Amino acid sequence: MRLRIFAFFTWAVVRYTFRDRVAAFFILLLPFGIISLVGTVLAPDSGRPLGVVVAARGAWARALVDDLSSDSVVKVVRYATLAQLKTAVREEHVTAGLVIPANFDAALDGHGNADARFIVEREEIVPAGVRLAVDRDLSAITAVGVATRYAIQREKLSHATALRRAIRAASAAAPTTEIQQVTQPIAASLTGIAYAAPGNLVLFIFLNIVSTASGLVRIRSFGVTRRTLSTMTGPWLLALAEAAGRIVLGLVQGIVIVVVGAFAFHVNWGPPAAVLLIMLLASAVSAALALITSALSTSPQQAMIIAPAIMLTGAMLGGCLWPLATEGGLLRAIGRIFPQTWAMDALLRLGVPGAGTGEITLDIGVLLAFAVAVMAIAVPVYRRKIAISQ
Repeated sequence: MRLRIFAFFTWAVVRYTFRDRVAAFFILLLPFGIISLVGTVLAPDSGRPLGVVVAARGAWARALVDDLSSDSVVKVVRYATLAQLKTAVREEHVTAGLVIPANFDAALDGHGNADARFIVEREEIVPAGVRLAVDRDLSAITAVGVATRYAIQREKLSHATALRRAIRAASAAAPTTEIQQVTQPIAASLTGIAYAAPGNLVLFIFLNIVSTASGLVRIRSFGVTRRTLSTMTGPWLLALAEAAGRIVLGLVQGIVIVVVGAFAFHVNWGPPAAVLLIMLLASAVSAALALITSALSTSPQQAMIIAPAIMLTGAMLGGCLWPLATEGGLLRAIGRIFPQTWAMDALLRLGVPGAGTGEITLDIGVLLAFAVAVMAIAVPVYRRKIAISQ
């Protein structure tokens, strides 16, 4: 009998929430608009070419441009002047620019120094592969040039012979470099929609579920809770049912975002079971926070102000709205206080191709600790509040 009552009230929370058109809009529709908008704003177009201005007219400059052009990561577009290149970078026609100075060949032949210039709008959005390709090819040309000059001066070889020897030695000795992200995977792997979708999943689970605290205050002020407790329903059962209903709401919202994100936006979420577990734990924490907020609030308006303020702060410090790499060390440390940070970390790690569930063990453990601790506080606090109101 008690199980049937528990299931009835749990389902009632879900049913009456979705009957409210405003609540249904915020839970089911608004996240996708935000995902599309934020994803479009955050997405760096890694397919944009590399702009190059070649002021030098010698063989070394041509060799550098040829090496860059043959690189699979880089597509080269030539510009006549530095001003044109800067305009192209500023207007995002190219991902970055490289200026090969007029004395480049002379410097490699031993006559003075030359510094190539790398032109960017914001260095952090230039793909790591492009930066690495420019550094690698520039270093290779420089090494070949220095080796050729040394062979000509010390071994009295002809330029052609010295050049062939230097190229052969550089080709045999040059190590390959692989970019492997070992810290937070967002900087190199996840951008645009791939970052916005997990961020908004975490944001809206916490924001929407905790915001339902205003509804709990409202039904308590209308006397609905008091009339419910006058039946066979006890305060413990009602408190647990209210929490369970909000967990179900969070899961429904999360599943809808994951499914639509996968099919409409081609988001790679990772192993479904792990993603579902993260959503369950995030929903449990959110449900507990909703009960606590409703118990501490004296009016629906107060709950509606408190809940979004705290949840948006946690979302900002937790990396839901922008990458944590853009925040200082102190803010990143403070963000660890909020459960959004751990949920976001777990989803981002799972979203990296080839990632496994073993990489999120710590994140899951912390989220579970959050859920158990906050729920252990929330249910007794809310139960006491409604028992007093009776």
